[in-house]
Amino acid sequence: MKTDKESPRFSNWRRALDTLTRRKPTGDSPRQIETGATESRRIDETTRSADALADALHDTAAALARTSDLEAALDQLLANISRVVPYDAASVMLVESGAGRIIHTRDTGASESRGHVSSQSLVLEQMPHLLRVINSGQPVVIADTQAEADWESPGMRWVRSHIAAPIRIGEETVGLLTVDRAVKNAYGAVDARNLQIFADQAAIAIKNARLLTEGQRNLRELGALYRIQASINSTLELEWVLQLAMQEVQDLFGVEKCSLMLLDEQTNELFFQVALGAQPNKQIRFNVDQGIAGWVVRTGQPALVNDVRADPRWYAQPDADTGFTTRSILAYPLKTRDKVIGAIELINKIRGGFTGQELELLDSISNSVAGAIENARLFGELNKAYQEMARTQDQIIESRNTLRTLFDGIDDSILIVEPSLRVITLNRAAAAGVGLEPRLGVGKYCYEILDQSDKPCEHCPVSETFRTGRAVLSTQSRIGMNGKPRELEIRTYPLENPEGNIDRVIELVRDITEMQQMEATLVQSAKLSAVGELAAGVAHEINNPLTAVYGNAQMLLRTLDPGDTRYQMAQLIERAGLRASKVVRNLLDFSRQEDYQFAATDLNSTIEDALALTLHQLQRDKIQVSHDLKEGLPFVLASMSHLQTVWTNLLLNARDAIGEQPEGKIQITTRLSIDGQSVLALFTDNGPGIAAKDLPRIFDPFFTTKPRGRGSGLGLYVSSIIVAHHHGTLQVSSEMGQGTTFTVSLPVAGK
Repeated sequence: MKTDKESPRFSNWRRALDTLTRRKPTGDSPRQIETGATESRRIDETTRSADALADALHDTAAALARTSDLEAALDQLLANISRVVPYDAASVMLVESGAGRIIHTRDTGASESRGHVSSQSLVLEQMPHLLRVINSGQPVVIADTQAEADWESPGMRWVRSHIAAPIRIGEETVGLLTVDRAVKNAYGAVDARNLQIFADQAAIAIKNARLLTEGQRNLRELGALYRIQASINSTLELEWVLQLAMQEVQDLFGVEKCSLMLLDEQTNELFFQVALGAQPNKQIRFNVDQGIAGWVVRTGQPALVNDVRADPRWYAQPDADTGFTTRSILAYPLKTRDKVIGAIELINKIRGGFTGQELELLDSISNSVAGAIENARLFGELNKAYQEMARTQDQIIESRNTLRTLFDGIDDSILIVEPSLRVITLNRAAAAGVGLEPRLGVGKYCYEILDQSDKPCEHCPVSETFRTGRAVLSTQSRIGMNGKPRELEIRTYPLENPEGNIDRVIELVRDITEMQQMEATLVQSAKLSAVGELAAGVAHEINNPLTAVYGNAQMLLRTLDPGDTRYQMAQLIERAGLRASKVVRNLLDFSRQEDYQFAATDLNSTIEDALALTLHQLQRDKIQVSHDLKEGLPFVLASMSHLQTVWTNLLLNARDAIGEQPEGKIQITTRLSIDGQSVLALFTDNGPGIAAKDLPRIFDPFFTTKPRGRGSGLGLYVSSIIVAHHHGTLQVSSEMGQGTTFTVSLPVAGK
């Protein structure tokens, strides 16, 4: 025997035996010499047995290391046992649920051992000698089976000597290793001890095989789950997805029939959406008060039944209708949003019975299938809604790209964001806001797209929706790419995955800057309408007595001598009447009571006329007026007198703003707009500017920043009304210390 095959344990044993066999003669008597020779032979025999056992164990361990095939490993193990414990037949038996199943046998080919059957199942209660091994956990030797009262082994009448050793994994006896001889008294305690050593090796082989089998099963389960989920994610064709999923389930669980039933809420009946197996009949329907599947749908609880005839929930009518025989059922409810919509039912496990582990696996599959059904239902409803909308608008949805087209066709920015705030998808409106193609925006952070920022906004509505699970409405101010402020209305909506967790948020962003400006204009119009009605009444009430005052003042001036002191008093009355008359005129303009005579008008000429009326006052106040009036401008459709009123108001307003400031300047510029649709008139002064808080009210009636007695607060308002009647706009831009610019835009005549 080669030393490289020896284990330390048996090497030590051999050295001890060698020491005994090398003892020198000591002059003993012949009887003592004979006794010593006998002892020496016994030691040699023991040494050979130990060597054989060591070699057999070494070869067995090597065989177990070389292969993962349980059959091959057990066959090598039984072959190696014969080198230590001779036998006519040997077998490995697994113990399962009170029964023994022989999984491998080996015999010497002797005629007495023929008929030793592999894969035979034995009832252990009928074999007391095997029960003793299982209960004690120790090997049992039967020297003579005919002398053993409880010996019972069907088909093994030829056996006279027998050893059975337990195969144990941990504290559990999972099987038995047996050897048999056709002669009696063939085995003793040493043989039992040696056989137990091999039984321990068999336990290792069986444990490894179980681990391998379990790993392979797990891989099959994961593969099936992956294929089911991949089919669900690949298409919204529900029938195809469910058919493929149930085919995977049938193959994975190894059942005769597999069906998916859905609940008809109107009739409270279950019907077969998918039925695989022996003679499926999808036309059968039954009430949820009937059968195990009905109980599962009614209660929302799974059911594992390995003997249906012993279960009171069992409903036998479907078997009677189809001629099929049901033995066992595993059923799991299909739920979406805590609502049961049907069940998956597996019938008749081909090998063994259903287990709790299979129940957990079916739970995972049912969640995916329920999610697919819900997604298909939602898609169906959405598709129906789009079809109805298409019929209303005389459009037809013709391809599966329609949803993307609609998504990109929305003017508002739409983003779908994950918890890290990275964008999963976005529409063209959102991408155009930062000058990107939609595909280039995917993977960026939402704040990079909406805010052009490198960090989240302070009050992020997306983060709030992820945190609270609720939709959020927020209005926020932003600076656009053109540097101008924008007002954004941001709405966020949570999206749940099939497990009910929020893993995405829809962010809808609408630019409401123009809408807010329109709302402000409507409010302004409402206020002005009310003030206009009041002004009309006041103007008419004042106009009549004012005419008498002004007329009488002129009569006094004609009758009085200029040197008369009363003449100056009459002049004061006349000037006051003129001033009051101008106020009444403004009030009448304000109340829109005067008619507008519109005609094609040269805008520059109206400005020159207004300058002729006011230039003297401006020069008197040492204000320098310069103008750049573009020649050849197209005419505008306007009321000349009213435009003169606007220009006069703007010039006098600039004069009052400059006040006593040295080197006061007013610049008047006219030009054509970039699009050629409007003529622009700009009045710019170098006054102190208008405070930001006053800008929203600058066109309100009776609002003025001038000292008391210096203004009525109607000039700019009346001007804005006149411009509005011309379908134009009057805008102001101003910064404190930088002066003010009023811009009047009037449409070109005929445009």
